[in-house]
Amino acid sequence: MRTLISYLRNYIRDHFNGPIYLFTALWLVAIFTINYTFDFEDSIIDTIPNYRARVISYFFFHAIPFVVPAVFIVRFQKSDVFQNRTFWLKVLVAFTVLALYRSLHMYTWFCEWTDFSPCRYPYSVFRRFVRLLFFLIPLLMFYPIDRNFIGSFYGLDFRFKSIRPYIPMIAIMAVIVLIASIFSADLQRYYPLYFKSGGSNFAIIHGLPEWLTVLMYEASYLFNFVSIEFFFRGFFILTFVRIFGPQIVLPVVCVYASIHFGKPFLESLGSVFGGYILGVLTYKTKNIWGGVVVHAGTALFMELFAWLI
Repeated sequence: MRTLISYLRNYIRDHFNGPIYLFTALWLVAIFTINYTFDFEDSIIDTIPNYRARVISYFFFHAIPFVVPAVFIVRFQKSDVFQNRTFWLKVLVAFTVLALYRSLHMYTWFCEWTDFSPCRYPYSVFRRFVRLLFFLIPLLMFYPIDRNFIGSFYGLDFRFKSIRPYIPMIAIMAVIVLIASIFSADLQRYYPLYFKSGGSNFAIIHGLPEWLTVLMYEASYLFNFVSIEFFFRGFFILTFVRIFGPQIVLPVVCVYASIHFGKPFLESLGSVFGGYILGVLTYKTKNIWGGVVVHAGTALFMELFAWLI
């Protein structure tokens, strides 16, 4: 834990800037207010029937939270980042891939192709593995350019000793999640996600022990965080930092928060602090596995405590 605290302390000491942090905080207040006042993602974007229109909407829904603080930082620091074509190409590809994935409704296609009945449970497992394929697109496209700078494949470093300092962080998150699960009605309604998957009904119809459907669902749920850490920390942090500088952590925090806007408010708010801490630690360690462990552990506790409470 001391190692992680020293990483955070050193990063803040070297890169903290009052006006930049204040602007980012105010920008986060603005986008949170807009989304949760108008239920922007769930009631507006998700209801758009046309796929192309949804893609465009999701592109700007996630790109704007990133670009606005990035513009402020660049202007404030009088940087020439925006003259770098690679920066804009990465931004375009990353947010296009994110928009394509978030807009893609594969339920009908999957059910017709697989002929599962009922279909909701296997689809909920399947779609989380598809996310990794989507998020690998920008990584594979830019890896020939990035590999000399980042060393490993976007933080896919198997030196597991670097995970040890994260264990106390998981314990702290377990306590926070437990308290939130007890007192937040929104979290109690939203979790556990397994209940919404139709896993119990699927197990009964197909004569499966329910522990097996629970195991398959939770395994896919936890695997999901490998994709997220690859994309938001391995790609956004480890490759953009070379062009943008260490302040890239703040724009990434904003876009990372925006992907949580369909979830309970407390979870979205927590993603701001979690995104900042994991962004800094990835920047310092050049390794995404610590983030995967913390992220997956936190999600598992949210599922577990929701089952028990």
